[in-house]
Amino acid sequence: MEPTVLKIAMAGLLHDIGKFAQGCLEVTPEYLNNNANYQPFNKKNGRHTHIHAVYTAAFIEQFADQLPPQFNMGGWGDGDSFLNLAAGHHNPQTPMQWIIATADRVSSGFDRDSFDQGENIKISEFKQTRLLPLLESLTVDSEQQKKYADSTNFHFRYPLARLSPETIFPVKKPSLSKGEASAEYQQLFSDFSFELASLLHRIEAPEVWCKHFDSLLLLYTSAIPAARVGDVVHDVSLYDHCRTTAALATALYLYHHQNDSLDELSIRDNKAEKFLLISGDFYGIQDFIFSQGGEKGKYRAKLLRGRSFQVSLFSELAADRLCHAIGLPETSVILNAAGKFTILAPCTEKTEKALSEVEEEINRWLFDTSCGQCGIGFSSVKASPADFISGRFAMLWDQLNEAMAEKKLHRIDLDIYGGVVPNYLEKFHNKSKVCSLCGRRPAEEAVDFLTESEGSSCAVCRDQVFLGASLVKNDYLAICHKLSPSLSKRDVLLRPLFEEYHIIFPEGPLLEEASRGELISYWNLGSVIYRGGKLDSSVRFLGGYVPIYPESSREKRQVMDFGEIAAMALVKDSRKSSEGVAGKTTGTEVLGVFKADIDNLGILLGCGMTEQWFTLSRMATLSRQLNNFFTIYLPSFLEREEAYRGVYTVFAGGDDLFLIGPWNRIIELAEVLRKSFAEYVCFNSELHFSAGITLHKPHTPIDKLAREAEAGLEKAKHFDEAKNRLTLFGETVTWETLAQLDDIRVQFASWLEQKVINKALLYRLAKLCILAARAKQEEARLKRGEKVDLSALTSLKWRSQLCYMLERNVAKDLTRDERKKALAELVVVAQWLDEYGSAMKIPLWRILYDLR
Repeated sequence: MEPTVLKIAMAGLLHDIGKFAQGCLEVTPEYLNNNANYQPFNKKNGRHTHIHAVYTAAFIEQFADQLPPQFNMGGWGDGDSFLNLAAGHHNPQTPMQWIIATADRVSSGFDRDSFDQGENIKISEFKQTRLLPLLESLTVDSEQQKKYADSTNFHFRYPLARLSPETIFPVKKPSLSKGEASAEYQQLFSDFSFELASLLHRIEAPEVWCKHFDSLLLLYTSAIPAARVGDVVHDVSLYDHCRTTAALATALYLYHHQNDSLDELSIRDNKAEKFLLISGDFYGIQDFIFSQGGEKGKYRAKLLRGRSFQVSLFSELAADRLCHAIGLPETSVILNAAGKFTILAPCTEKTEKALSEVEEEINRWLFDTSCGQCGIGFSSVKASPADFISGRFAMLWDQLNEAMAEKKLHRIDLDIYGGVVPNYLEKFHNKSKVCSLCGRRPAEEAVDFLTESEGSSCAVCRDQVFLGASLVKNDYLAICHKLSPSLSKRDVLLRPLFEEYHIIFPEGPLLEEASRGELISYWNLGSVIYRGGKLDSSVRFLGGYVPIYPESSREKRQVMDFGEIAAMALVKDSRKSSEGVAGKTTGTEVLGVFKADIDNLGILLGCGMTEQWFTLSRMATLSRQLNNFFTIYLPSFLEREEAYRGVYTVFAGGDDLFLIGPWNRIIELAEVLRKSFAEYVCFNSELHFSAGITLHKPHTPIDKLAREAEAGLEKAKHFDEAKNRLTLFGETVTWETLAQLDDIRVQFASWLEQKVINKALLYRLAKLCILAARAKQEEARLKRGEKVDLSALTSLKWRSQLCYMLERNVAKDLTRDERKKALAELVVVAQWLDEYGSAMKIPLWRILYDLR
C-alpha cells in the first residue's frame, strides 16, 4: 500500500474519534487553547466550535504508544502530518486537509438530515442521544415514512455498548440522566482503550494493524450516533460515517493525484465525476456449494462446510484483489455480504483497467476450479460528489443495480468460455482416477487425508475438506502472499485461492511473516464476539456454527456427520419398564433442512426510505445490521442453546440462511428465529421472512436437499402476495397458523399419553385431512356457481368417516362414562379438520415421526 494512501484512509477513519473521546480523555484548558486552530470560529457567537476536532488530536497524541509509530512521525507519505489531516477537517488549511474535509462534508451531507419536527438535542445533552434503529422505520408506506420524520415516534434505541449477540438488539427507549449517560460513554471508552493496546502487528505491519483497528472501531462505535446535536436524524453510526469518510477521502485523493489536480479549487468541485461506484457479484454460488458428485459419506459435512466457507473467502478476496489492483485500502469496501460487495474507487483510467483485468483473472481461475459452476461480475457507475447528496443517491443506486442486472445476463463470456473445454479429457490420463468426492475432476496423488482404501481426491476437494475440518479447530485464520518453509503441506491449501492467496490457520501471531511483508490479513473468525474475549486482530463473522462431537479437545474437534446429526432427533422414553430398565429410544433419524430469506427486501431497501434519507451510509448501516442477525446472533444462539447444538449452518448472511439439523429441532428453531427476528427489527410488520422445511434421510444427495428446500421456500414465498409463510410437510401456512397447529399437536400428544387415542387414529386422520381440504375446495366452487366433478363429491363424506373413526378408536380401555366424556372432547377434531384442512398433516406427522 502506497503510504500516502494509507495515511489518507486512516485520517478519514479517525477524523471523528474525538466524538468518542470527548469527555473521556483528560485534556487541559491549555491544550484546548493551543490547538484551537483545528476548530472553526463562529463570528456570530464569538467562540470556537466543533471541539471534538481537538479531542481527535488529543487522542492521536495521548495514545501514541498504542498506534503505529508513523502516526506521530514526520515523513510518513506526502504532504501534511497525520495529526493535521485527521484533526483539521473542520478548519482545513491545505489541499490534503481539504480532501478529508470534503469527504467529511459529503458524508455528513447525507448522514445528517434534519428531522422535520421533533427533538432538538442540546449540546449539553449529546451523550444522552442514542442511535435510532433504521429497521424500525423501514416501510414502503409513504404516510408511515412521514411519521418517522418525528424522532419521538421511534420506540427503540440501540444500547451504548460493545458489539455482541445481545447488544445488536434494540431496546425500548431508555431514560438516562446526564450522569448515567456520561458513565456509559466513559466505560465504553475505557474498554476500547484497553483493547487498543492488544492489537497485533503495530510495529511489524502497520497496514495489517489498520485492518485490526477498523474491526475495533466496529465493535465500539457502531452503536454511537454520528450526529448527536440539533434537529438531526441520529440513525447513522459513528463507525459507518467514519468508514464512509475514509472511502470517500481515499477515492478523492487518488483521483486528484492521478489527474494532477491536487488543489483546493479542484477538490471542492462537486460536479466532476470523481468516483466510480463498483459492485462485485458472485454467480452460481448455490450450484457451487451443492454440486453433486462422488460425495463419500465420511466427508460430506466437512466438504459442504468447506465449500460454503470458500464462497465467503471468494467474496472477501475478490474485493481485496480489486482494491490492491486499484491501490485502495480495505476501508474502501463499503458493503460485503452474501457474495456481493461494493467498493468506492476513483474514476480514473487505472481503475477502469483494473476492473477489466481483475474480473478476467478471477473468472479464469473460477472457471477452471469450479468447472464453470460459478463466476464473478463487476459493474460500475460514475458519480460526482453531488450525486451523494440527499435526494440524488437513490437514482445513482438504481443505476448501479440496473448495471448489475445487465451484467448478470452476460455472466459467461462465450468468446472465452463457449464451446468445448480445451484439454479437459486429457487431464484424465491412464493412471488418473476420477475424484471420489466431486466426480468431475481428476484425482491427484498429492492429497493427504484419504487412505488408498478410501479412494483419491482432487486438490480442490481436498482443500474444501481441509477448510471444513480446520474451521472447528481454530479461532484464527491468516492470509499470506507466501508460505513459511516450516509449514507442512497438510496445514495449507494445495491450490492458493486466485493463485495468490495462501490460507493458513496459525498457531501464533505470525510476527516474522508480518515483518517480511508476507501477511495480508489476520482474522479472528468471530469467537471474540460469540464467546467474549479481548480483540487482538481483525474480525470476520464467517465461521458460522456447525455441530462437533462432544467432549473432544480443540485439536481433535471433528464436524459431526449428517448421520449423527439425524440421530439427535431421537428421544429416549423417560418411562421405565416393569424390570426397571430405562425406556427405549423413539423417533425418526431424519434431517430437517431449513431455508429462509427476508421477504421483499429489495423493494424495502429501494422504497423503504424517502429519497432524502436514501444514502450510501444508510445502505451500509442497513446491510450490516441485517447481516448481524445471521452472522452474529445466530451462531452464538446455536452454540449457547443445548437444544440446537445439532444444527449445521450451511450459510447464513445477507438476507438468507440455510440450516440442516435434527428434523424436530429444526421445526422448533424456525419459530424461535421468527420471533427473534421480529424483536430484532423492532416488530416492524413489513420485515419478516418466509421459509421452507423439508425432511430427508441422512444419506440424501446434497444437491437434492438443496433443490427440495428451495422448492419449499419458493412455495412459501409465492403462496400469495403477503408471503411471511412456512412450508412444512408440503403444506404452506402462516406463522400464526403454525403456532395454532402446534397447540393442536400438544393436545393430540396429551390424548395419546392418557390413552384416549392411539397411533392408528392419527394415521387415519392424516389421510382424512386431505379429504376435508378437498371438500372445502369443492364447496367453495359450488357457492361460486362453478362446475364440480361428481367424483369429487365423495370427499364430502369426511365428517361421517370421522365419526366412525372416533367411535371405533377412542378410549377403548376407559370406562363407559370416561369414554363418553372423551368422545365429547374430541368433537373439536372436526372443527380443526374443517378450519385447517390438509395443514393438519403438520401436527399429525410431527407426532407420528416422534413416535416411530
